[in-house]
Amino acid sequence: MTMTFHSFKQLLLLGAAALVAGCASAPPPALPSVPPAAMQDAHLRVNVFPGSTNLPLLVAIDKGFLRERKISVMIQNTPDSNQQRAGLAAGRFEIAHAAVDNALAMVESAKEDVIIVAGGDGSMNEFMARGDVNGIAGMRGKVLAVDAPNTAYGLAAKKILKNNGLIEGRDYTVRAVGGSSARAKALAEDATLAGGMLNPPFAFIVKEKGLKSLGTQVSLIGAYQATGAFVMRKWAAANAGVLERYLAAYIEGQRYAMNPANRAEMIK
Repeated sequence: MTMTFHSFKQLLLLGAAALVAGCASAPPPALPSVPPAAMQDAHLRVNVFPGSTNLPLLVAIDKGFLRERKISVMIQNTPDSNQQRAGLAAGRFEIAHAAVDNALAMVESAKEDVIIVAGGDGSMNEFMARGDVNGIAGMRGKVLAVDAPNTAYGLAAKKILKNNGLIEGRDYTVRAVGGSSARAKALAEDATLAGGMLNPPFAFIVKEKGLKSLGTQVSLIGAYQATGAFVMRKWAAANAGVLERYLAAYIEGQRYAMNPANRAEMIK
């Protein structure tokens, strides 16, 4: 059966709802335990977009959750979605963390054998706009800044605009300016760009430079599976044990980051 973008996203949303419902009534499951003597040292190259969505990974490194599982990690920051997708397919790194629409694009457009192996967050993005843009309708006749126009938060932004009666090419245009860091810089400095999606800390940075939020992505578009981890299926099959250990450390980092007792530490 061929799974369309819509059906896959519906599956993700149903799975997320079931997970939330289960977590509300039961303690989190125990993480896999492997005796240290049975582990072999592993070095992983992990490609990410800079930003707060990496907190679980950074915690897993800082608190030794990865080290306990004999995994060392080299983090690579990607400038944009296109380079991340091409890099994963070419084997320049083993694991990618980004909006899972990028994995879908690799499967459906590039015909790469990619699998999504973990979730991450439900989007902390906000639709940021220049001060003279009055609401979503104020984007009419203006330019939307995106990373790539055919994946992830570019698609989300276009869906938000479409829900408000604005159609790409007819009511506004799109310009690809790069990932979150580059997009924040462009929105703050280029007056021809009216708005775009940004996550923390970049949303905070542009607010300090005069931009405003037109709403969070979740409030404007509804439940959304944003960041996730995806890998090449062939690599996962050959390194199943290492991948399991990595995901266990990542989950442990996520639980630590989400613990209210650690809030002040996480903000710092």
